[in-house]
Amino acid sequence: MTNLIELSEDAFAALFKPIANHLNPNASFDWGDGFGTMFETYDAELDFVRLQEPARIWTLLSGDEGDVVASGFHFVNRLGYFITEVAVPSDVNIHVTMEEVIAPERCDSSTPSVTDCLQTIVEYLWDDEERDYLATEIPDRTSHIFHSLCVIRKWMDAQQPNSI
Repeated sequence: MTNLIELSEDAFAALFKPIANHLNPNASFDWGDGFGTMFETYDAELDFVRLQEPARIWTLLSGDEGDVVASGFHFVNRLGYFITEVAVPSDVNIHVTMEEVIAPERCDSSTPSVTDCLQTIVEYLWDDEERDYLATEIPDRTSHIFHSLCVIRKWMDAQQPNSI
């Protein structure tokens, strides 16, 4: 008999410990450790996933009820894969309920513009990330988030109408 257990995202990350995607430095799904953990559904990343112990493979699935991370290797409705340090017991299936993202059509008229949201994010992160960037060795700066903040700030400045 197989037992189904539902977990939160935080519980999943703490209990099973998703590993970093070493094949893609821009992989998505940082569970709080500073690195992306999702493996793609094709090419070298899929080949890597297939070489792993089946009890350590998880699949991000998209369905009518939203997205869920399910233990095991699934093919239908897959968005990506995760590999964890800790294996799932053989008599258990686990579903990780993903937090709902608010769809634009569900936002009311008081929702701020994307530009205003980006401005808030850049202002919030700027000083800390700049300080960290300057403390980082020059060869390691190329993938630092501060580069992205600079690009966003430059883009936002270009969106402002010229004042006379």
